[in-house]
Amino acid sequence: MVFEVYADILFLNCFSGNLLILICSCILMKKRIKKLRFIIFSALGALYSTVIFYIPLPFYLSSILNILFLLIIIFIIFQPKSFRQYIKSSVFFLIASSILGGCTYLIYNLTSFSSFISLSNGITYFNLPPIYCLAICAVAVLLLMTYAHINNETLKKNLIYTVDISVKGNTFTLEGLYDTGNLLRDFLTGLPVFIAQANIFENLFQKEVYLKIISGNIDTLTSEQLKGLRILPVSSAFSTGDLIVCLKPDKIIIHRENKSYETDALIGLVSKKLSLTDEYNMLLA
Repeated sequence: MVFEVYADILFLNCFSGNLLILICSCILMKKRIKKLRFIIFSALGALYSTVIFYIPLPFYLSSILNILFLLIIIFIIFQPKSFRQYIKSSVFFLIASSILGGCTYLIYNLTSFSSFISLSNGITYFNLPPIYCLAICAVAVLLLMTYAHINNETLKKNLIYTVDISVKGNTFTLEGLYDTGNLLRDFLTGLPVFIAQANIFENLFQKEVYLKIISGNIDTLTSEQLKGLRILPVSSAFSTGDLIVCLKPDKIIIHRENKSYETDALIGLVSKKLSLTDEYNMLLA
């Protein structure tokens, strides 16, 4: 059956499909991503799909373009910290895409709905009234909001700990997220390095020292200013340079539910905000 393909309906088709794929990917990876980022990259993916749908391309060329675009989107939206994490993100994204694509393929080949479906350059078009497309988008957004709510509650329950840090007679209480991706350690002592927002410990430093720390001008600190601090080389999205200033606390106590235990670690100070929603201000290791 031949029918006219409308760009606006195609865009809505692709937008809702992209949202569902991203939601499924994050559920599989147990990864948290801002809802706005979901929407922006779903829209970008839908725009790309809409454009390429109308361009007559050989199968091999459309496949190459789709794969390249997919790899770029995965890198930008999931922001993997290593090649291994990038491969993991790609695999889960492809699994989610395959599930949705497989369902579409079955519908196309095994049901009478194939008369309402058109395929071009790997892009699927459902010839549905706009109201149905909007309803599908609404369901996708509702699923996104539900996922975000459940994920936040799960995160708070299982991964966020209250941490008391004692330094130079001062006690600071932070909310720490257990981060399996934080592998930073002190190469001399082997101690793990917890990443914390520098502003929490601002009153421990002279203003000049604090400003140098948060601006990344660590190499300009004098030996006197560095007394009691450790400087570690890093390769991290959290650091403004190649070095990070670390505190050596007198005591660290981690609380979870009705249990508390003491641990030993360095505290790496970063100027960036660790949680966009202020649920935590430290990354544990």
